[in-house]
Amino acid sequence: LFTKNINDRPVTFKTAYVCKNGEAKPVEVSCRAIYCHSKKFFLTVARGATEQQKRETGVEKAYAEMQTLEQMRSQYLAGIVHDLKTPLTAVKGFVDMMLSEKAGPLTAKQEKFLRSCSGAISREAELVECLENYSRAKAGKPAINKGEVDISDVLRKSLAWLEPLAELKNIIMETEIEDGPMIIQGDAHQLSRVFNNLFSNAVKYNQPGGSVKIEARAYGLEKVCISVKDTGIGIPSEEQGKVFERYYRAESSHSSKAPGMGIGLAVVREIIQLHGGEIFVDSEPGRGSIFYTIFKLLPLPK
Repeated sequence: LFTKNINDRPVTFKTAYVCKNGEAKPVEVSCRAIYCHSKKFFLTVARGATEQQKRETGVEKAYAEMQTLEQMRSQYLAGIVHDLKTPLTAVKGFVDMMLSEKAGPLTAKQEKFLRSCSGAISREAELVECLENYSRAKAGKPAINKGEVDISDVLRKSLAWLEPLAELKNIIMETEIEDGPMIIQGDAHQLSRVFNNLFSNAVKYNQPGGSVKIEARAYGLEKVCISVKDTGIGIPSEEQGKVFERYYRAESSHSSKAPGMGIGLAVVREIIQLHGGEIFVDSEPGRGSIFYTIFKLLPLPK
């Protein structure tokens, strides 16, 4: 029955060969059909598999050790991120409190210095965010805790965070967020990560004195589209499909000088896809970029 099922392709399987002393040794058997004078013969080769098994076992052991080390490294990195975020949050809170003049009035020079400090803290926070994204990316897909989310609220909170960064770079902000709720099924925290990243990129890779325009519009009752348009350096057409790959950095000299590990947009796309959404980019070097994100709206309550 075995030989009847063998065609012109070789068949390989592992079995055990019992020696005269009764010891069973692993062997790998290869068998194929050959033809001679219109007659069918079977060529069978058996070879000891002990050395191959040793190699496979060694590879499996090395892989297991590598996985353990990778897990330890990820846990260590997560601890570093936490230790960095805590003091940054505290310092940012004190600076913001002083800028709000709750601790007393400020002179023009003091306000200028504090805004400079706030900008520096925000840049450090971006680097910490990159480390956090890297840690989460290595750990696997981000956890999504879905509920009903008004995406316009998420956008406005992200914009409030972005405006001081844009002001420091003298970038004009324009927003057109459609009135009324735009409810989707999603995770507000993870969606904030998406828009914080897209908005900060629009400022980071922009030119001083440039502009950023953010629009959010519902298309019928089914979808909402959020666009982020900047007047920055732009992305060459051959690189637009790569910007969502992990660790990819555009070749632009301006882009390569910006802080980050090149994983932000990869995490953005991953989060959007986990929400059943889409993201794509339209860009031209020297004229800026437009990033579009699309999500499915929940039906309005009757």
